[in-house]
Amino acid sequence: MEHSIDTETRASHWKQLYFFKVFSEERSHIQHGDSPLFNNGVQQLKITIQLAALNAGGHAVQLTQAELDTVCLIDYTTSTEIPYWWGASGPWITTTNHWGFVWDRSFFERVRVAQKDHPEGFEAPSAEVMGASVADGEIVTILQTPNMMAVTGKTMAFTEDQKALLKEVHPGIEPSSYQLVELYLSTDSGSSRQFAARAVNGDGTVFRTNYLEIGNDSGLGDGHGKFHSSVRVQSVTFPVLSNDSYGDRLSNGALLKEHIGQWFFYSPAWFSARIEETHINIRLPGGYMVPIRELFHDNNLAVWADANSTVPTMRGTYLGSPIFGYIVYYTPPYFGVSGRYVPFNLPVDEKIGHRPQLPREGQIVIGIVSTENHYWYYSSGSRAHSKVRQVFRVRDIYGNMHPLALALRTDNQDITLTRA
Repeated sequence: MEHSIDTETRASHWKQLYFFKVFSEERSHIQHGDSPLFNNGVQQLKITIQLAALNAGGHAVQLTQAELDTVCLIDYTTSTEIPYWWGASGPWITTTNHWGFVWDRSFFERVRVAQKDHPEGFEAPSAEVMGASVADGEIVTILQTPNMMAVTGKTMAFTEDQKALLKEVHPGIEPSSYQLVELYLSTDSGSSRQFAARAVNGDGTVFRTNYLEIGNDSGLGDGHGKFHSSVRVQSVTFPVLSNDSYGDRLSNGALLKEHIGQWFFYSPAWFSARIEETHINIRLPGGYMVPIRELFHDNNLAVWADANSTVPTMRGTYLGSPIFGYIVYYTPPYFGVSGRYVPFNLPVDEKIGHRPQLPREGQIVIGIVSTENHYWYYSSGSRAHSKVRQVFRVRDIYGNMHPLALALRTDNQDITLTRA
């Protein structure tokens, strides 16, 4: 018999579930399907729990929002509840907020193929690789706007074709009877795990989807409140890439610089500067570009070096990206000599309008200002001695962290990018 929703019931007072199923969205048609997940703590796998309930009179009812909020994931073997994000800690966390990091099965396959076809492009993991959390005093610059969503308890909206399919598969259930709870699962565990779903009614009756004796995962169970469906999640560690995967590189390992323009102050003899730009980017061995989402750095993400009697070129860097729309300076604010100072940003602002000239989506622009004049850098009236190496971190759109180091070579002619 078909169940119609009891529209007179304001509070559900549900007694029984006649449909209960858990699945990862892209594997909904596979019984107990496997899904990979990077164990970086921020990538999330969307888990959908679909249910339909009856009250004591046998009428289909909609769970209230408060009741839907109690529906959760559990460990398939132990039935232990998986912690919810707010104030929770643990190797596996659920939340109804999507943090904006991409989950894409095809990317896991790209990584696997790259490791198989180009093993020389990967390095052994290091115990000293920086963690994924934000360090004290570290600045986080978002390069791609995250998509934050709260979706718990959202009632499924079906198309007419979906309704027809549901009626065909489960003719006794009206599509409007179904409800959804959508959760996002993340982990920093190195071990894989299997998950089921749990719901508890107002009487304290527990319904779970990890009853082994139920032989199918259709969602209908045995008709007496026992169900069997699960999601298996494979914990995946993103491999360590070699230096060659970072930046547009020349054969000597230096970053490829593109000329932007020449600028001079009063006259080329007094002060002139050359402006170039290069890029911080990530490529898998084989060439697939991995977009950068976030930049983690302290308050001086720049390198600079004075010219001297043996090194004729003075250099400093600036930062840009498509989402900024403008250039960010972390270099000391002045260079000059004998009391005559030139603002570091002056050549860039006057020549290119303080905007990066070679922005690329998912990459960071590093601008380089060079001069052959033997000047020094100054900050607050004092000389700022050369800083030729800067460590920072970037996080890709899949949530994986990459510790890097930007550096000037000893002759100040080239700039390099390596794993930190």
